[in-house]
Amino acid sequence: MKVGLIPPRGLERYALRYVFHLALAQECTRSEYIVAYQNRLEHHFLVIDNGAYEGKMVDPFEVLGYAYALHANEIVLPDTLRQAETTCEQVSKWIRKMVYPSETLALFAVAQGRRLTDFRYCVDVFAKHKSIATIGIPKHMPVTLGQLHTRIDFANWIEQVYPNRFKLHFLGANEQWPREVAAATKYTSVRSIDTSLPFSYTAAGKRIDSGVKGIIRPRDYFRTNYGQLLSGRLLDHNVNTYMRWANAEAPIGGV
Repeated sequence: MKVGLIPPRGLERYALRYVFHLALAQECTRSEYIVAYQNRLEHHFLVIDNGAYEGKMVDPFEVLGYAYALHANEIVLPDTLRQAETTCEQVSKWIRKMVYPSETLALFAVAQGRRLTDFRYCVDVFAKHKSIATIGIPKHMPVTLGQLHTRIDFANWIEQVYPNRFKLHFLGANEQWPREVAAATKYTSVRSIDTSLPFSYTAAGKRIDSGVKGIIRPRDYFRTNYGQLLSGRLLDHNVNTYMRWANAEAPIGGV
């Protein structure tokens, strides 16, 4: 599985070691953040997220603007946490409004809901839009449905009902099951995941394979420069361990 690391401020170079990236639109106001992703290698794949999970959803036209500026490959369409009908209405509205000067920019829609039927309803709606190439499965789904394995089961349902129709992405890692990515790699065809988990464990002074659960991102994650605050040895261990669980590609040498 491809992994898009979500590093804290000052450690963007860690993300650039790998070929898959998910950039947060609300962070694109920082020049150093923009420059970091402008400097990625040409063959790298970049998704621009809308920031809904962080509670700061950026206007879709701004997201589109960042995508053009950074020559992104995908943009995440608007969504509202746990609201299936609202999300589907937002998606349909913005697909009608958006104009694409480049056919290389794919659309990424997020399934939302409070019940499994809600999430499935979103997929059924998304399937009617030929321009939607990727479905995001949110990290709150296991908590919302009370089932630890639900994202894996849901990914397999999508592939069974709509074989080869969508690429699948896990939006964020499950703090209660850090090894979820290993199970997903083994039992699903999920393309990618984004995560800040290796950095959060390092900030807490913990090894990601220690068995400790529930480590969350520090509140100042994007405000404080962590470039000199996190242990290189522990951080390298946590990043490398997570990438091994995901069976991800090897890092680019010399970065």
